[in-house]
Amino acid sequence: YMKLLPDLDRSLSRIASGRGGPRDLASLAEGLCGARKIAISCLSSDHIDMNDEIARLCAVAKAPAQLGDQILPALADELPLLVRDGGFILKGYDSQLDNLRQMRDESRRLIAGLQADYAEQTGISSLKIKHNNVLGYHIDVRAAHGEKLRGNEKFIHRQTTAQAVRFTTIALSDLEKQLSTAGGHAIALEIQLFGELADKIRQASGQIAEAAYALACLDIAQAT
Repeated sequence: YMKLLPDLDRSLSRIASGRGGPRDLASLAEGLCGARKIAISCLSSDHIDMNDEIARLCAVAKAPAQLGDQILPALADELPLLVRDGGFILKGYDSQLDNLRQMRDESRRLIAGLQADYAEQTGISSLKIKHNNVLGYHIDVRAAHGEKLRGNEKFIHRQTTAQAVRFTTIALSDLEKQLSTAGGHAIALEIQLFGELADKIRQASGQIAEAAYALACLDIAQAT
């Protein structure tokens, strides 16, 4: 089991230096919980000559496990590499984050509904609401349908290309603002929550380093 344990020193170093990400949080938390299991196993093992020093090493190894218990419930099952990618805080951990995500997701559903409404209103079944980095969300129709929308005051022309004509509406712009605001705030809150968890690790860095060293000593004791 010792060989399967994540590298506590590596994860601690990355988080302490500000280079860590969500996967480092998970690795360290899993390592701390694993260290507790190993310590408990060593205390009941017939293969280790139990003495005061071994008992002390076991106590040191399992001491920071509660920090792992605090971190793991915060993390989603699938974690991105970078903090800025978001999506790593588990649903239910923070109610404010859950509300922001709900607003973001609801805005996406409303945009999909708006596409269906506009396709029905205009009679253009191929009408799509798309997104790019230049225009953001926009209504996209083939060039052949461009004039039909130009004649409708609801649709505001944005761009014409050889293949398509692009429009927006006040309703679509309002939804895009809601989506952008909620999504941006959700990411910002996740970054804040990551910082709080990382701070807990930094505050316990000495204890974690001692636990990693104690594990190494237990590994040697178990091998002899």
